Amino acid sequence: PPPGAEDRLALAERAMDELTASGKLVPALEIDLLRIRTEVLTELGRVHETAGLFERKAELVEKHGLSIQHDPLAVYAMAQDLHANAGRGDAAGRSKAAIRRLNAERGMSANDTPSRTANRSLVRLLYATDRARSGAPGPTGYYLPQRGALERGTALVSIPPGHRRGQIEAPSLLRLELTPNAQRHVTLEAVTPHEHDVFQKLLDEALAGAGSREILIYIHGFNVSFDAAMRRAGQLVYDLQYDGVPLVYSWPSHGTTFGYVADTATVRHSARHLARFLEALAARHSGEVIHLVAHSMGNIALSDALELLALQFGPGDTPLPVFDEVVFAAPDVDAGLFKAMAQTFRPLAKRMTVYASSEDLALAVSRRIHGDAPRMGQGGEALVAFGGVESIDMSAAGADLLAHNYYAQNWSALVDIMTLLWRNVPPDRRCGLEHVDRPDGSAWRMEPGPCADRSTIEM
Repeated sequence: PPPGAEDRLALAERAMDELTASGKLVPALEIDLLRIRTEVLTELGRVHETAGLFERKAELVEKHGLSIQHDPLAVYAMAQDLHANAGRGDAAGRSKAAIRRLNAERGMSANDTPSRTANRSLVRLLYATDRARSGAPGPTGYYLPQRGALERGTALVSIPPGHRRGQIEAPSLLRLELTPNAQRHVTLEAVTPHEHDVFQKLLDEALAGAGSREILIYIHGFNVSFDAAMRRAGQLVYDLQYDGVPLVYSWPSHGTTFGYVADTATVRHSARHLARFLEALAARHSGEVIHLVAHSMGNIALSDALELLALQFGPGDTPLPVFDEVVFAAPDVDAGLFKAMAQTFRPLAKRMTVYASSEDLALAVSRRIHGDAPRMGQGGEALVAFGGVESIDMSAAGADLLAHNYYAQNWSALVDIMTLLWRNVPPDRRCGLEHVDRPDGSAWRMEPGPCADRSTIEM
């Protein structure tokens, strides 16, 4: 254990005892002391005890919910995960009973965990990563930008009450905010790694309790830390009101602008791990709906992985298609290479969609770095269209400084992705898309604005 871990645990427990004896242990203070104790117990590897503290926290949250601003369902769910991870699934009875009871009170399905509450909202994510662990108690900084073995786990992301669609609220020096505040910012609340069989059991249970038996796998892009990937995924799941099972694949990006060259090499290495992960997932969940969404450089990992899978499966080896919707958002991939590779991996999915933009300055810089070779995510005159892949020009939807996250920040883009994933609606029936003829095929151009007919997005 790290130096001083036992001492810190003893101090927290002594403070708890003294405050209890004096009658000064108010719920908010007990929550803080529980947080310290769970962090130290995680360092010490005492997962079963950590689960017990999460259950105590959930009980406090349930009793004093208006003052604590957590959802007890999600906290009980994390306690259940920890019991399972410690090999003590039999000890999770109290959490399971509480989840069933609360769901019955709210008119929800027996094993559901909500993504929304009246105050803060909690999004529970499954993840896979080939990052190395840092050794930090977590959740912040739990994984490094260095390569590691493929492992799996669960994470909890908090969405603040005043959240705006498409935004990842974060501390701002202009507002004199130095540290994250869960009441104002999107925050990573918990990270819990699991053994493969425990992870699979949790995935099976999540599918059984989900509103729709679908899996959505998100693969982040360049300049993204593990923490940032979880926050972005949580924001997307929340804003899309996704009621399937969200899963994040986090490859070891350096999370810095100057790490571009290193990330380019790393992402191709991660493609092998991603291919193995997708192969195992598809084999176990054959017949289930599996969507894939990749952003920016994450599309290199996805396209490489898909090509490996397509070559490995071979004719007649595996029922095709394996995946449903595959979305390549702002792909930082050589356009000519992508087009050639797509001829191999196109049969793996029912539909493949590329979101591109002429306003994407990040891809314009990438194009210069790669000897003026066009990138697949560039729109306008550079938009690449070919049979079997639907190209959507989102140039009118640029939202951030580099216009590189328009797919997650612009509401028109989110509505289009939502319509695609929820309803399997083709481009000619989706709101705001105008047909465009290209030399090599058909494409579509987004014209942001209100929908005259909302029938394609209402459930």
